[in-house]
Amino acid sequence: RPLAAAAPGERRNGKGLVFDPDPRTTLGDADLMDDSPAGAFDAAYFTRNLLDLSFDGGKYTLEGPWVKISDFESPTTAPSTSTTGSWTAKRGDNAFDDAMVYFHLDQSQRYIQSMGFAGAKAIQGAPIEADTDGVDGDDNSHFIPDSNKLAYGHGCVDDDEDSDVILHEYGHAITYSINAHFDGGDSGAMGEGFGDYWAASYSISQPGGLTYRPYEIYSFDGHGTGNACWPGRVLDATDLVYDPGETYEAHVPIGADHQTDELWSTPLFETLMALVQQGVPRSEVDQIILEGQFGFSSGMTMRELAASTIAAAKRLQPTGPHADAFIQKFSAQHIIETPQAILAVNKLDYGNLGADGVADPNETITLKVSLANTGTLTAGSIKAVLASGTAGVTVTGGNLSFQDADAGAVVVSSTAASVKIGALDCGAPVSLTLTVTYTGGLSANVVIPVQFNLGTPRGMNVNASPNLAIPDDSDAGVTTKLTVTSAEHVTANFTVDLDIQHTYVGDLEVTLTAPSGKAIVLKKKDDGGASDGISGTYPTTLTPAEPLGNLLGESMTGDWQLKIVDSAASDNGKLVSWGLNDVSGYQCQR
Repeated sequence: RPLAAAAPGERRNGKGLVFDPDPRTTLGDADLMDDSPAGAFDAAYFTRNLLDLSFDGGKYTLEGPWVKISDFESPTTAPSTSTTGSWTAKRGDNAFDDAMVYFHLDQSQRYIQSMGFAGAKAIQGAPIEADTDGVDGDDNSHFIPDSNKLAYGHGCVDDDEDSDVILHEYGHAITYSINAHFDGGDSGAMGEGFGDYWAASYSISQPGGLTYRPYEIYSFDGHGTGNACWPGRVLDATDLVYDPGETYEAHVPIGADHQTDELWSTPLFETLMALVQQGVPRSEVDQIILEGQFGFSSGMTMRELAASTIAAAKRLQPTGPHADAFIQKFSAQHIIETPQAILAVNKLDYGNLGADGVADPNETITLKVSLANTGTLTAGSIKAVLASGTAGVTVTGGNLSFQDADAGAVVVSSTAASVKIGALDCGAPVSLTLTVTYTGGLSANVVIPVQFNLGTPRGMNVNASPNLAIPDDSDAGVTTKLTVTSAEHVTANFTVDLDIQHTYVGDLEVTLTAPSGKAIVLKKKDDGGASDGISGTYPTTLTPAEPLGNLLGESMTGDWQLKIVDSAASDNGKLVSWGLNDVSGYQCQR
């Protein structure tokens, strides 16, 4: 495809006021809306360099070697210019939209080139035209393959005010630049999914990106309190499963409140997050994903592109964890099907404990490990190394061996490791690491943290994973209980862990009842709206409808009940796990 050549002339750098990546992410404020007061956005603006602008006759224009701001769609809005090289307009002024689009597209292109995609392997290696007020004024944006142009619409939040929208549309330009026949097969969902990934990859690299809802895409243009514009999409739709008999077009509803696009964006972004947490640079993951798209014609499927991406990972990072991470995430959603052995800890058996039945300071305990093979192949040559990560705690005999584990089997270490605990404080945390290696798996090893506190907790620390189905449209709901034997009373340290999977949590009401019969509502019906789950801890990461302080002084002893009622039809889910925590200290034997 022929690309427009950059206009000749003098180049000078300028500056522009922009959001980077968007105001909600920068400020961590989900309540920030399109109609919020102008002053609410002041702390979200950044001054960024606008590189290589055209300068002629004392006037700067937003036209550079990689981006050209122009006007080719209705409504007619002439591109902004500057006599000083500075764009200082704020949101609500189209000059701000111009600076946003120029900055983010230009920066993205330079980032692509930094990964080696230049010269004969260039991707969008010439200026792409962008209309920052197009699409007939609709609340939408699009890439136009035939003319290689981008247009961004207004309506509710201007699409140009969210870098996720700007870079998502550039994602389409990237895929078509790599493959001019990007159509047919699963290309519809993959094109949208890649655009979402490309935008999210940039967002997590910016301040606030990893802490403010990283798995939501279109953080300002969508989502937010009340979803005033549109719901946006997510990047953690891990419940979606690929069916090779289906064809996945763009934006088609699938699963519970998901779209086909999320079936592709999820394993890409899950891989990125897993590798970033291991210290892998984001650029290495992005480079692999771009490289994997080369070499195709039309009609590609997710399964084919996944295999190409894995091959690119092995080629570009042969000694790194990259390929394993892609394999795990693609396998989890059945996009690839590779027979493998999968080992996980089934049980930890502690021995040589004192009369109190727990590990105390100045004791030497033993630890045996049982492993379960949940995969489809036999795991062979299984070995595990137990090591201490806590000063004052030493492990001897930590090299454990096991018999081969057939698919579905559980195997126990042939020997027990010895864990010597020094003169640590009562209640001190002990951290151990179990590293398991075996043949037949796709990963080189599995690293499993083992943690416990010394002594017997005073108070309560109980949990359960009942995986109970929540009856749909039933006032009776479902009730489960946890039994506490402590004779203590509830303190200000009291917290409640809760993990519920549900396709519309606004249908749910959750009530906790103490052994005395006193109850508090943790969540009222209609709170949470269309969210598809509740996961966290009251009151630290979740806000209870009624204060947990209402239970201060209650006796811990007896049965605590959790009741969940879904009083509306159509949506469903389950209680995965819950727990009660109120530990005021630890008691140890000396």
